[in-house]
Amino acid sequence: MKQNAYLLTVLKYSLAACGFALILAGCEYLRLLQFKNQFKQIERYFQIESASSGTTLTCLRPILTPDDAQLIFDDTPTSIRSNETSTRWHYDFQKRYIRGHGETANFDFSQILTFEQGKMTTLQYTAAFLSVFDGGLLQRILHAIGQGTLAENEERLEFQAGLDNTPRPTQQQFKTAWGMPYAILPVESEVRHLYVYTLSAPHIPKGEPVSLLTIWLVFTPESQSLERLTAWYKHHSLELSFTESAMAGYINIDL
Repeated sequence: MKQNAYLLTVLKYSLAACGFALILAGCEYLRLLQFKNQFKQIERYFQIESASSGTTLTCLRPILTPDDAQLIFDDTPTSIRSNETSTRWHYDFQKRYIRGHGETANFDFSQILTFEQGKMTTLQYTAAFLSVFDGGLLQRILHAIGQGTLAENEERLEFQAGLDNTPRPTQQQFKTAWGMPYAILPVESEVRHLYVYTLSAPHIPKGEPVSLLTIWLVFTPESQSLERLTAWYKHHSLELSFTESAMAGYINIDL
């Protein structure tokens, strides 16, 4: 009898813990959905600044917590720096080069999340990594994401929008901002330009696998403008496809 009572007690607390975990997961999901919906009114909720030091997205009404950010980025930051008012998570990405590449410039970049009073206030990409999307294209992409629809499994977000004469970045602009690709591969009827970045992870023992950011670029043969961008990071993926007048895309997030 005592053993049965003990098992019932364990079961009760296990179910309570599972229920609490589901509630927490539901709260995180709702905040992510709120964050996505803020992009519908991007000028109201965000400020985008581009400078030589990088591109910064400032959240005017912060929603995301450190737990939410951990859920999205699914990796331990390269470093965490704190002061009296804020905490900054640095994800440092190092570009991979082929042997004998001959490049002298540094094309590494960092993704920096700043938290104040428990909420993410800025998301910054250093160097020129996002400069290729200047000229209103980044804002148009984010607005389209805000208007996007979730698939039935709620792990795929699909979106589309008109370009309204917003210029697409060219192959030369990517070379200026990102340097030479790791590889250029003909695949069927297209040519894919591959860029690979490694997340700097001092906490991972030498020889253990590290996280990679992999990006394919395809350009139109005539104008050499961006036709498709596909990116993978761990369990997440993003694709953007462009025509002269419109764009479409999806984000797969495995939460």
